[in-house]
Amino acid sequence: MTDESIEKLGQAAEKPLKRCDADFNRKVLKLGKETLQQRFWARVKKTKTCWLWTGSVDDYGYASMTVNYKHKKASRISHELFVGPIPDGLSVLHHCDNPLCVRPIHLWLGTQLDNNQDREKKGRGAHYGGKGNKTHCANGHQYSKENTRIAFDGMRRCRQCAAKTRKLSQERIETRHKKERQDLIARLREAEQLVQDFRDGVKENTKRLEAAEAKSAELAAALKLVTPAVEKYMMAIPSHDDIKILQACVKALGGGDK
Repeated sequence: MTDESIEKLGQAAEKPLKRCDADFNRKVLKLGKETLQQRFWARVKKTKTCWLWTGSVDDYGYASMTVNYKHKKASRISHELFVGPIPDGLSVLHHCDNPLCVRPIHLWLGTQLDNNQDREKKGRGAHYGGKGNKTHCANGHQYSKENTRIAFDGMRRCRQCAAKTRKLSQERIETRHKKERQDLIARLREAEQLVQDFRDGVKENTKRLEAAEAKSAELAAALKLVTPAVEKYMMAIPSHDDIKILQACVKALGGGDK
């Protein structure tokens, strides 16, 4: 699609963009009362070279737009609107290397490997923001062949910094493990002390129980000795009826009430 045809579409943005795929037109291009194309053009500022995106950007500085409550790169939306669908596994890359550009003729499809190779070829593959020509890392280590590693995203990594990071990470892990071991030993010692206190308490209670049982045995033996004497004494004491008969006999003999 040429710039002229896209211009015509932009001028007629109040009408939905028609495509052969009805499902695409229904789900992607029509968003309520305002079509995706209308929202797209409202956020584009044309220059002599690039079409700059004036809407939101993602964390890496690329043009971004919300479609169906999901963030999507504006370059992909531009390609789908004016060029065609994007096959699975392909990304939308920039000829102009401008992350805010959404001009279709500045966009091309490629894999992540194509993107990495393109960045290395243009001397900006080491870092985002075009810093591929740097000869030293942020810590002053030279990007020599032996000290440089190319990551999966095409960016350079300093091996010395990576080794230092691993060492610091390992030290932090060892420090954390040491502290965890110390805490565990302290908890085990506390548990052992609690068990020992419990055992001492059981021993003390056992001694008290044995003393109580001995005292009970002594009381039982004393009661056994006293019981016959008590029974004999109880037999010697007259009953209430016997007392009444004696009182009657005394009264009849003229001995008074006593």
